[in-house]
Amino acid sequence: MVLRPEHLTQPTLQPFLMACRQEISWFTKLETLVLMGWQVLRGRSTTSLRVWVRELTESGFPEFVRFAVGLDRDFDAVQAATETSWSNGQVEGQVNRLKTLKRSMYGRAGLNLLRARLLYQPVR
Repeated sequence: MVLRPEHLTQPTLQPFLMACRQEISWFTKLETLVLMGWQVLRGRSTTSLRVWVRELTESGFPEFVRFAVGLDRDFDAVQAATETSWSNGQVEGQVNRLKTLKRSMYGRAGLNLLRARLLYQPVR
């Protein structure tokens, strides 16, 4: 199961989260950063991406600091991904399909068969 923000309101998870908040001193800070990140990256927050990256950098968690450095390295692309509805999913799907076909054909047949399989379009 992938943990999502809406799962945090489930009654079975609440006692566990409360125990973590009470027993682990840094848990609340970590939880706040993760929830803020979910909201920022989904475009549902008034907090800017720049503020969240700064919070990650100053958090003191080495994993978050490294993540923030990676986000900052390509900040414009990350910001565009959070602010626009554009996606390159179709392109990535076609690239994946072509690479899979190429790997499956490696060493088996000539260029003509590979070309035929790559250009084949099933009838709908």
